[in-house]
Amino acid sequence: DLPPALTDLALARNRLTGPIPAGWCQAPAASALEVFDAEENELEGPLPPGLAGCPALLRLSLGRNRLHGELPPLFSPALEHLSAPFNRLTGPLPPGLGAPPGLALVDLQGNRLSGSLASFAERLEASQGQRRSLARYLNLGGNGLSGPLPPGLAAAGALAPGAWATTSPDHGLIGKTFNLSGNALSGPLPAWAVAAAVGAKDAAVGLAGNDWD
Repeated sequence: DLPPALTDLALARNRLTGPIPAGWCQAPAASALEVFDAEENELEGPLPPGLAGCPALLRLSLGRNRLHGELPPLFSPALEHLSAPFNRLTGPLPPGLGAPPGLALVDLQGNRLSGSLASFAERLEASQGQRRSLARYLNLGGNGLSGPLPPGLAAAGALAPGAWATTSPDHGLIGKTFNLSGNALSGPLPAWAVAAAVGAKDAAVGLAGNDWD
């Protein structure tokens, strides 16, 4: 069990093996965990729903492990950064990932995600409103996502005017990014995506390596 008062747990760049404990943050255990950083280990198994839903969790960094299985359906309402690139995560991007109102960074590059982005994009657009702050770093490159580019993704904060930068345990200083390269997305490129690709001055936009018409 996690100590109830623990807020930061930093375990990056070790040789930890095995699964993340499934009981973390599960009721009735209370948890104040805000940051969990275990990138660059050898962790296996799924991302536990309890950990993803820790009520105070702000940053979850699990890049470069051996995690597999589908992402949990719900995430902490406090979540700001989710980073789990270069694992073996599968299945669709859950709509619940677009729900946290302060979500700024999603990095799931280099996994095995599949399916449509439509439900996630709809939830992101509904959460975004007029604030244009969500998903200022959205990196889903190098997966197997398919279908057309949903209009809800136009609400991603990465495509909003103005520069933005933040620091992240596994990225250092990063700026706005909208990367869907290297998937199996298809259909026409909507006007907003073309405008973003050719006119973005404050964001890196990647749409290459898909099946656009």
